Amino acid sequence: MSRAMSLKAKIRNIAKQKNIPAQVILQNYMFERLLVRLAESEYKEKFVLKGGMLVANPIPEEYAMPLDTINTAIDQAISECNAKGIHGKETTPFLLARVAELTGGNSLASNIRLVYNNAKVAALTAAAYCKM
Repeated sequence: MSRAMSLKAKIRNIAKQKNIPAQVILQNYMFERLLVRLAESEYKEKFVLKGGMLVANPIPEEYAMPLDTINTAIDQAISECNAKGIHGKETTPFLLARVAELTGGNSLASNIRLVYNNAKVAALTAAAYCKM
């Protein structure tokens, strides 16, 4: 079996075990490999970040809300926000509070777990960057 086929099979197995889309596992793997390669590169002392990188970090599955529930709450909150003419810097606090209300506080708990997970990914990224 080729390395590529072996990697693909491993990704599928991990995705199945964790009930996470294989694409998410692959993206995480590729990002980790990029950081490792940069850290081990002979050019690591000359590496300068210019611009930025978008890192998509989904909420851990065990803390995610059912899509129908959260999407319904978000849609309703956005409609109410528009109907009340709320805009600018007042938009985000209104939406977060209203979605939390509509979900009985469950969205707040999920968002807190997402913040923790984002901090974890940021710390891992920073640690890998510091090794360069």
